[in-house]
Amino acid sequence: MKKHSYSIVKSDVFFSESYCRTYNSNKGIDAAYSFAERISYPVIVKPNTGLHGNGVQRVDSKNELRKALLNLFKDNEKVIVQKFVKGDDYRIVVYNGTFISAYKRVPLTIIGDGGSTIQEILDERIAEYHDSGRKFVLEMNKLKAVLKRQKLTLRSVPKRGETLRLLDNANLSAGGYAEDVSDIIHPEYKQYAIHASRDLGLRLSGVDLMVQGNIADKPKKGKWYFLELNASPGFHNFSELNEKAYQRIEKLYRKILKDIQTKKLGI
Repeated sequence: MKKHSYSIVKSDVFFSESYCRTYNSNKGIDAAYSFAERISYPVIVKPNTGLHGNGVQRVDSKNELRKALLNLFKDNEKVIVQKFVKGDDYRIVVYNGTFISAYKRVPLTIIGDGGSTIQEILDERIAEYHDSGRKFVLEMNKLKAVLKRQKLTLRSVPKRGETLRLLDNANLSAGGYAEDVSDIIHPEYKQYAIHASRDLGLRLSGVDLMVQGNIADKPKKGKWYFLELNASPGFHNFSELNEKAYQRIEKLYRKILKDIQTKKLGI
């Protein structure tokens, strides 16, 4: 992405102790500390591979970073440390150089009723997800860390009408929700997503952006960034938003199946 001059968030990859020994690398945990100090806290830490935002978390200090890295290195050789940027999280789906859909992703959020604890409201939300057949993968350690920053616990009782975000990542599989913006997104964002997918050699991709401002407005330099390109985006939660979203995904799958049938995908 950097080579192609795309607007990206400052980040770097660091390696486990065993990887550093094997490949004589000096990009271990100490190098990660130095990098985080250089770009300043908070930072986002995430495994280099994985699904559904698993392992992704915000850290605000060297001590938190150490705990996060040691935990991630148990199952991952490579971990990304990335500058934390504010804004709204969007995903643009691209297939074969064509724009498919775009939606805003909002992290797991609850609204207080003045009497129920955060845990009670959360239990109700999880039950609603399960009843609707949607997946809900919740990492409680990340949720508790977000609450701690707000000086809250699962036993806290939010005021009636008070809105609380319980996670930093906006993955739909982690309880987030989506808003379809396919009809209003500015055409330049579509083109950036299509070009990035092409330059990285991806036929199907979920292009994740962080945007400060309205997605319908023309992109402004320094006000939006690529977060990542996902080569295996999931569509289940998005397709359940409404009938129009379902039709978009159904149309995509029909196109993919047709391309397989006519050997356009080389499968």
